[in-house]
Parts: sequence; C-alpha cells; structure tokens
Amino acid sequence: GIELRWWIEKLLSITTDEGRDAGPAFASRAGNLASSTDYDAVFRVYLKQVQSDTNLIQDDHDVDMHYGISRTPRKSAETRAKQAKLDDSMQDAMNRWRTFENARGGRPKFKHTRDLYADAVAYMPLTWSYSYAL
Repeated sequence: GIELRWWIEKLLSITTDEGRDAGPAFASRAGNLASSTDYDAVFRVYLKQVQSDTNLIQDDHDVDMHYGISRTPRKSAETRAKQAKLDDSMQDAMNRWRTFENARGGRPKFKHTRDLYADAVAYMPLTWSYSYAL
C-alpha cells in the first residue's frame, strides 16, 4: 500500500523548510493555495524519467498528450482499486470528486444526502483502508 505516514512527514518537512506552519499544505512559497496545474509540468518531467528508466510507460506514448496531474493519479487509483477488488461502495465514497466535477460549477447533486454532509475527518478510516489496499 501507499506509505501514508512517510508522505505526510515528507510534506511537513517541506512546508517547515519553506517557513510555513499554517495554511494549505499544497501552496506556493508565499502560502497561497496551489492548483493542480502548478504541479503538472513537474509531474510530466517525472513521468518522462519513469518512461526513459523503466518499462512502465511505453516508449511510443507521448507523455505530454496522454498524461497529466488532473487525471493520471485518479485513473491509476481506480485501476488499482479494481485490481484489489475493493467494494464499489468504497470506491464511490472515495470518488466524491466526480460529483463535484460533473456539476461543472453548479451545485453538485449527491445520490444520498449523507454523502453531502459526510465529514472528511469521519471518512479517514475509509480513506486509509482504500489507500492501504492500493
């Protein structure tokens, strides 16, 4: 599974090195909330490195065309969750982003009201179970 503790400690180390002890975890050095596009170019650089050093990405795949920070990690997580035979209800709970994404700036329509009011902290055990399975 994904080593959550290691990644969280690494993130805290970076924010501490940047002199930030409050605010969003993924932020500019000034502390402003970063968007996924802020990381996309760096993400593709690493994917190109993976492509050149391993056989995980075929040589004839155009990384710039086929991969991106906004979709590649999600697709990978979905695939690994299916391979791990995780229950569909767990995947649906983890993928609340789809509901917001499909709303396209409008009000998201949740299948169940409980999904609308679900608290991220309360979802942590589910999140951890999902991450460990990957």
